[in-house]
Amino acid sequence: MSEIYDFEKIKRAKERRRNNSGNDMASGGEQLRGKKAKGINRRLRKLVSALVVLFVLCIILVCGFIANKSTLKLDVPAFLSSLADHAKGLNAESGSVIQADSDEWVKYCPYKNYIIQCKSGEVSYYDINLNSIHTNSINMRNPVAKSSEKYLAVGEIEGKEINLFLDKNKAANISYDTSERKIVNFDVAENGYVTVVTDSIKGNNDVFLYDETGEEMSNIHYDSEFVLEAKYNIKDKQIYINRLDTSKGEANTVIDVFLPGKKEEQAEHKRSIGNLPGVFPFWSFTESGGVYCYSEEAFLGFDKKGEGKWSFSFSSGVYGCCIIGQKTPVVVQSEYDETAGKYYVAVNIYNPSGELKKTYKHDGDIKSVFSIEDLVCLNTGYEVLFIGADGELRGRADCEREIKKVLTVRNNTVLFEVSNGIVKG
Repeated sequence: MSEIYDFEKIKRAKERRRNNSGNDMASGGEQLRGKKAKGINRRLRKLVSALVVLFVLCIILVCGFIANKSTLKLDVPAFLSSLADHAKGLNAESGSVIQADSDEWVKYCPYKNYIIQCKSGEVSYYDINLNSIHTNSINMRNPVAKSSEKYLAVGEIEGKEINLFLDKNKAANISYDTSERKIVNFDVAENGYVTVVTDSIKGNNDVFLYDETGEEMSNIHYDSEFVLEAKYNIKDKQIYINRLDTSKGEANTVIDVFLPGKKEEQAEHKRSIGNLPGVFPFWSFTESGGVYCYSEEAFLGFDKKGEGKWSFSFSSGVYGCCIIGQKTPVVVQSEYDETAGKYYVAVNIYNPSGELKKTYKHDGDIKSVFSIEDLVCLNTGYEVLFIGADGELRGRADCEREIKKVLTVRNNTVLFEVSNGIVKG
């Protein structure tokens, strides 16, 4: 059984990381190194704000589905059947390719049955066979997209506008006319509610909640704390805000929970989860309405009341964490086999209470970890291994170009994101 709220253990793990920085540590995975904050005056706060904004960009533009629910439905039986022969895999050479210029801004996002391509001035829709279906014009130079089951939100980090789409049609527009405000981050819920974090030239953060028509529902103001991201939880209909607390001389994480106000009423603060040692940029909701978050030093899960469900801390060798099926926590880390006298990659699969149930062992390095529906995806660079919740290898898919991530698996087809493009397996 995992230890709940064992923050001293996490702090000790952080200390071991500092003392053993020269020791072996497995590479890869989506990782973040929390930065020390020695009290923040106005000048230092601006610097921290800029650095966190850059990091948020990295999360959005590189990490992709780190434990978020995929919006494209996976035909698991057909997929497993198509990948039954592990030795053959799927070769990208036989498929189609979408390729942008190396210096062109281009980002991809799965949405419903489409793959969304964001480029300067446009949002394009492609089907699973990479056929162009539709294009919408937008007034953004560097757009990024986030999707939910029904809605697609396209915005520009450090910009002033977000477009909300329902299928291929624009449903709402959210914009900030003032030159004093810029977008730090945004998210879209399954019901179309959009949460937006903004930053002002004074260094203040505001969290806005909009409904599916673009009407403002709530505005939560922070004077000194820096907000990483906000999400709307459709299970309990509340706003969750991931922010940094630097009041104790370190950057720790607090997740505030607010009930949106009605009409002109202020949002009501319901509770806070924290202080969590370090910065936890990777987070989302579980099937039951709870919340989970992780960094390279810890992986924490909470129920819908904010009570701890699991807590894992890492001293070294963690590749990444994810949730499969919105309920099963997975930790992928380096472990030592004393009998063989070497390290291996352990995919440890737990139940929702944090008890270890299954382990899959991989002999080799991996670049990143993410999940699609009920599968753990281990990206080795030029091949992806698909691991089921039972700890069994379900299939492989390879590519002649280096893989950034798997965008989706549908109709027996794997779509890889590669450098400035998509490859169909």
